[in-house]
Amino acid sequence: MNRSSKLVSNTLILSLGTVGSKMIQYLLLPYYTNILNTAEYGIVDNLQNIASLLIPVVSMTISEAIFRYAMDKHYNPKAVFSNGNIINILCTIAALALCLLATPFIHERETVQYLFTVAAYVCVNIFRTNCSLYVKAIDKTLLFTVDNMLLTGATVASNIFFLSVAKLGIIGYMMGYIVGNVVSAVFLIITARLYRAFSLRLFSRSLCRTLFIFSIPLIPNTMCWWISNSSNRFMISHFVSVEENGLFAIAYKVPTIITIVVGVLMQAWQISANEAAEDARLRSFYSQIYRIIDAAVAVLCGVSILASKLFVNVMAADSYAPAWQFVPLLVVSTYFYSKAQLLGTVYTTFKHTGMAFVTNLVAAVVNIALNFFLIQAWHSALGAAVSTCISYFVLCYVRKLDTRRHLALDTDPLREAATGLLLVGEAVIFTWFYSLWYLSAACLAAVLVLHTRTLLKVAKKCLKMVKR
Repeated sequence: MNRSSKLVSNTLILSLGTVGSKMIQYLLLPYYTNILNTAEYGIVDNLQNIASLLIPVVSMTISEAIFRYAMDKHYNPKAVFSNGNIINILCTIAALALCLLATPFIHERETVQYLFTVAAYVCVNIFRTNCSLYVKAIDKTLLFTVDNMLLTGATVASNIFFLSVAKLGIIGYMMGYIVGNVVSAVFLIITARLYRAFSLRLFSRSLCRTLFIFSIPLIPNTMCWWISNSSNRFMISHFVSVEENGLFAIAYKVPTIITIVVGVLMQAWQISANEAAEDARLRSFYSQIYRIIDAAVAVLCGVSILASKLFVNVMAADSYAPAWQFVPLLVVSTYFYSKAQLLGTVYTTFKHTGMAFVTNLVAAVVNIALNFFLIQAWHSALGAAVSTCISYFVLCYVRKLDTRRHLALDTDPLREAATGLLLVGEAVIFTWFYSLWYLSAACLAAVLVLHTRTLLKVAKKCLKMVKR
């Protein structure tokens, strides 16, 4: 199978599990928003964001090193998996010990419950992710996909039980995610026979050092991602209200759908890129993928902006209706985020992860500064939406300049600039001048014209591959 065919094959397989399973969670949004009020949903969102910050710190992002080096023909995949998990066992023991030491200093029972719930989620997520990425690295893509579907199914079923039957509220919602991760990890350990891949005898100081060198720069890098993605939630809660953060969390669901779709292609692409890191034709293939993502995400974002109000009204309870006004600019930020994410794979492919951190740091500083001023000035989560959009634009631009040192992509700067301006114009009109929505539709039409040729080429290639 050639590289293009394998990329399409992996994309289709990953789509079945990732997109399909994630859509189930979106279909259940009306259920969640009817069970949890805006304040409770805001607290849940903050707990999940705290967990997303702790996971890379506690795990030391070893899962990324497992994925990259298990695919490297110069390393024993079982040794990589074993050493990565040995490191994480020690890290999670240390983290749980810190939680126990902190308990006597916390007087609120509810806070202690939140602490240990988040700690449990962080620990099970770390080992589940190690198993999942290792399975994908050893080319068991179909099993990886089935596991994603199982993870979603187990999480949703557990959430419904803990929320509707056990009536545990916020804690029950988080426990659903814990159970889902445990079920997923056990499934992978049994079906992929990962118990045979793990051995203390394979411990190697030199290999641990290699994994550390790769993963350590990704810790601050991931934290900067967190700052860009999540710090605004805490600022909204502090400067405006927890209820406003609940609305913002729902608004973020729309761009997250786009991120999920793009993420599937990214996962499939990362496999192809890692396997062909030394191929002389990598530049041409990378450029082709970049142009396709630019076209597909631009059109998807344009459509999502026009559908943002409809989505919130259909998918969430009536009390969440004001959330739609935050959606358009968050969708535009996803356009820049998706391209920055693809450019970020250049650092992973060439094992130069240091600059991934530097570029993310620049974006994080911009995000925090703008959030601080705009959220307070407007007393609205709209300030966070604007900040996110600007910071992701900065990230995309800086990475495009920097990655030229490793891989100079063949792109069309004028078309990219026009696309970005049209999407920003569409979002601004739809948010502040809703009665002129037809002008937003005109912007979308212009985006379609700019990218029709690229999308038609992709469609023709896909049809040929399907026929073969």
